[in-house]
Amino acid sequence: PLQGSSYTETLGCCRGAGWEDHNKEIAGAPTVDLCAAACSADPTCLAFDILRNGGDCYVFSVEVTGTLSGCPPDARCFIKSLPPSEAPRPRVPPSTPPPWLPPLAPPPPPPTSPPPSPPPSPPPSPQEFSPSPSPASQPIPPFFPPPPAPSPPLRQGPGYLCDNINCSDCTQTSMELGYGDYSGTIPPHFGLMTLLTNLNLRNNRISGTLSSQLSQLTMLQSLKTPTNSISGTVTPQLAQLSALQTIWFDANGFSGTISPELAQLTSLSRLSLHYNDFSGTIPREFAELTRLRNLALQVNDLSGSIPYELLQSTNVDECSLKPGNVMLSCVPEANSTTSCGRAASEIPCAPAIPPGSPSPPGVPPSWPPPLQGSSY
Repeated sequence: PLQGSSYTETLGCCRGAGWEDHNKEIAGAPTVDLCAAACSADPTCLAFDILRNGGDCYVFSVEVTGTLSGCPPDARCFIKSLPPSEAPRPRVPPSTPPPWLPPLAPPPPPPTSPPPSPPPSPPPSPQEFSPSPSPASQPIPPFFPPPPAPSPPLRQGPGYLCDNINCSDCTQTSMELGYGDYSGTIPPHFGLMTLLTNLNLRNNRISGTLSSQLSQLTMLQSLKTPTNSISGTVTPQLAQLSALQTIWFDANGFSGTISPELAQLTSLSRLSLHYNDFSGTIPREFAELTRLRNLALQVNDLSGSIPYELLQSTNVDECSLKPGNVMLSCVPEANSTTSCGRAASEIPCAPAIPPGSPSPPGVPPSWPPPLQGSSY
């Protein structure tokens, strides 16, 4: 049981009343109990979310209206149960009209005597007639808050991307911008933040292409952009990031071929390119990545044969090629002792064609043709 206050636990990440879902990150609270203690000690904290087994702790000073989809499976949202005396009060008292409603006109004084009837006016012509309801029939706008602000653009500036006071000195080393509902494109001036080691943009609404300026982040170790709408090709210039260990580009709209220059990232341990539109063949050079442990290529349009060197690699612990990639060639005798070998064995092979049978559409005839006249 959590200490200090009562909490209601729900599955997923908390969703605040505004777009600022994660209001404040609490450092030094890697467990659920420590995060709950920090929230209980903060009178403005209404909820917090954290991974069930510990991790980054985020507290919320706005009312939590639900949970976000696409969160890690072990994410949990804890909503504080406040007594009635401590429940948050509305920002505008009910007796005061909210500022976004038009001011109401004061009621007219009661008439002392019936006003004289105005003379009848001629009916308006069809071109001039525009019916309008009487003031008494006009509905009073309901007491609702204004619509939520649009998604914040992904740009540099105070309060957006910098974890220091002066955003111009570019000294930040980590950017955790996941699940922020950011939109727009990746700014080219990200390349000025040369001290970055971690850039996480996952689960937003970012579009456009990868900026070539990212190749200037020579100290970058982790680059994560999954679950966005980024398109275009993966620039070969990323091979200049020699310190890069993790690439998560899954669930976007990337296309084109997979650049073999990525094999120059000798420190790479995880490469996730699944759920995109990559085509072409799997680069044979990937077998040279001796530190690669996780390779995810499923749900693309890859074709051709799987490199033999990759099938024999014992470095890769998790290799995923299916579903998708329907044009990959099957490997009847794949090495079942390696991860990529087991993944290749899931690719079905076409049934053997009996001798003398016509080739099905799209399948070339056997070559060389059988010799006639004798048996050999």
